[in-house]
Amino acid sequence: MKRWVAALLMAALLWPQTSSAEKKEPALKAAFIRAGNLWVKSGGVETQLTQDGDDSTPVWSHDGRWIAYSRKDQLCAYDLHAKKSYRVGNLGHDLQWSPKENILAFNDDGVLDVNDLRSGQPKGVANVALGVGNSSWFPDGGGFLVSSNAHLLPSGWTQPSLYRIPLAFQVQPQNAQHLFDVPGKLKTHGLPQLAVGTSGFKWSPDGEWIAFIANPTASWSMDQNTLCVVSRDFKTFHPLGIILNKEQWFQWAPPDPAEPTTSRLGFLSGEGRLVLASPKKLQVRDLPAVPRWQLTPDQQSETAFTWHSRDHIIVARVPQTQWEQDPAKRPLPKLYEVNLQNGSQKQLTSPPPKFGDVNPQFLPHAGKLTWVRASREWADVFVENGVWIAGLANPPEYYDQGDWSEVLAWYDPA
Repeated sequence: MKRWVAALLMAALLWPQTSSAEKKEPALKAAFIRAGNLWVKSGGVETQLTQDGDDSTPVWSHDGRWIAYSRKDQLCAYDLHAKKSYRVGNLGHDLQWSPKENILAFNDDGVLDVNDLRSGQPKGVANVALGVGNSSWFPDGGGFLVSSNAHLLPSGWTQPSLYRIPLAFQVQPQNAQHLFDVPGKLKTHGLPQLAVGTSGFKWSPDGEWIAFIANPTASWSMDQNTLCVVSRDFKTFHPLGIILNKEQWFQWAPPDPAEPTTSRLGFLSGEGRLVLASPKKLQVRDLPAVPRWQLTPDQQSETAFTWHSRDHIIVARVPQTQWEQDPAKRPLPKLYEVNLQNGSQKQLTSPPPKFGDVNPQFLPHAGKLTWVRASREWADVFVENGVWIAGLANPPEYYDQGDWSEVLAWYDPA
């Protein structure tokens, strides 16, 4: 008996142990587009969800049950529990799930619509507000921060206005709360900028600040926009810099418990739609002090970035060059790490010829750095130097800039 007990104890000591970190490591999960169809990969398993489609722009619900997406002339949502897709609206844009519940919002030609899927099936489209330029959910899921576009009058342009719209399943204009008027003329480092509309809105982690892009008229907006921040009480407003009309080009840093009163915002500044010929520089601002750190070396241009931690940023960087009509002559990005504590910068990736590393995304919950390695014809998703998804669809490009959210969405819950 003693020998048997001793043998068991020895086997337990020699048996490979699994660390608590390994036990708790979450399975990676992403929705993506391949050959026009919606796929999902969870852990190591890929599953095709749709057939014969023209699908794009997957967006996860907060609990990972639903994936909303665009299909030709309609909006759809796929239920991973029921393994079924539903039509949830006409063609719209700005698909956004509530941060708290399975309610999908979208903009249909200036009408803010919602569809309630909390029961497991869509209840139908409900109009929430009219005359909406852009919108975002409030962090508590109780309503929307929306902008109304300015209008051209004989006396000149009016101003874009911001409102709070409570969540309701019908239009209730009497409940719209006016919050702020964006100045119609903005100055950033002495440069006058017209504002007639806004992007969507992003809250700092502590909820004290809201960042957004103020847009001028359509053609002007292709080359110059103004990144702005406004305080939660809408009493303090700062235009921070010139930026392209790309919402992924401004991001709040993770919170810092040691500095709870400081919010840190990173963005890619610069004008001109030609990223290679008119460089875009990484800047960081700490609010409320609003100092400026410009972190991109001379003769270099950034194409994307992600916060790895509060003091480390990963950028996709290309050399500044003259624009070439031949795509084969244009340089493609590599990833670099920028250390805000000591100012050091180092190259992280070395893609093979004719490939570039783009769309870096750090997944805080999973603790993984991801990116896309793409040529002009092919794209793979990388996680920690290995291919995790092969054959990702390439999004449409405009002057070498594609919106990768049209073909890839990670699910990384907080």
